[in-house]
Amino acid sequence: MIRKEAWERYQEEINGTIQAYREEMGKHLSGRAKELEGIVADAVDRLREPILKQRKTPLCYVHFSFLRVDLIRRDYRLLAQGMDERWYLDTEPAEAAAKTGELFAPFDRLWDSLTEQSRKYAGYVNAYDIRSLIFEEKERIDRSIACLLRWGLRDWKERGLFAGIPFSREWILKWGEYWGDSEMLLHVDWRSKGMDAWKEAVRTAGHKKDALVFGCWYKEELEGTELKELDLRFSVFERCSLKRISFDGCSLEGSRFSGSRFEECRFYGCCLTGADFSECAFENVSFEGAELAGAVFPAERVPFLHLDPRQLQKVMLKQGDEEEQRKL
Repeated sequence: MIRKEAWERYQEEINGTIQAYREEMGKHLSGRAKELEGIVADAVDRLREPILKQRKTPLCYVHFSFLRVDLIRRDYRLLAQGMDERWYLDTEPAEAAAKTGELFAPFDRLWDSLTEQSRKYAGYVNAYDIRSLIFEEKERIDRSIACLLRWGLRDWKERGLFAGIPFSREWILKWGEYWGDSEMLLHVDWRSKGMDAWKEAVRTAGHKKDALVFGCWYKEELEGTELKELDLRFSVFERCSLKRISFDGCSLEGSRFSGSRFEECRFYGCCLTGADFSECAFENVSFEGAELAGAVFPAERVPFLHLDPRQLQKVMLKQGDEEEQRKL
């Protein structure tokens, strides 16, 4: 048997093992989403001392990753790196690590299984081959974790996460193996921008598709704008006033509008999956044809929004400090 033949046979043999692992790992991570958020919060909290010691204030960026060198040792630590406004040009970031507990238990079992299944190939399949497979699965883990945290950390302020960290008025959390190839988890920007900045952002989104993704608008008065089929996923409009704005066919998945007021606005055909309209006020607002699966609305406002029966079955109603899913 030559190496190429052995490698092909081995890949066929382990295909079922890897597929079963992926299903198990997906369920495992989803079931530990809150634990994962706690690990991230702990890592940021551990950054506080090195941030102050290295005078990295105000803090602008925090990057999370699992280092390959740690994975090779099966030491599954989460590394958090805090940087100032220079981002990747900050060559001496503040660093802290947090333990991940049983987060990688299925991953560990996969590694053992792949190693055991390779033994009969008597050196034709070696540790470096297995490591390459493991690193491929690690990339999938990174993507899955980034997705979970992107949703889970949206309410960071209400939960009191990252309290006491000397963040700038604008700061970003990112996840990924490399700084230049990392995914956005959270973008916070409490700077005042104004109507001109809003119009410019909308114009830019016409040719740069992600210009409004993760956008932050805080206590702004925005009006008289037509947006059509633009990408505004995970945007934040906190305590804003929005008047005569149409979001026809836009993607607003995961966006938050906490405490904002809408007057004569339209969300025709929008994707508002998981959008948060907590503490919002509405006057002459249309959600005709919008996808509202998991969208959160104040319970007392819903009867006046003229949602159709299909939409009413999917929304989440917020009463006081609790959210519950109801069919009206």
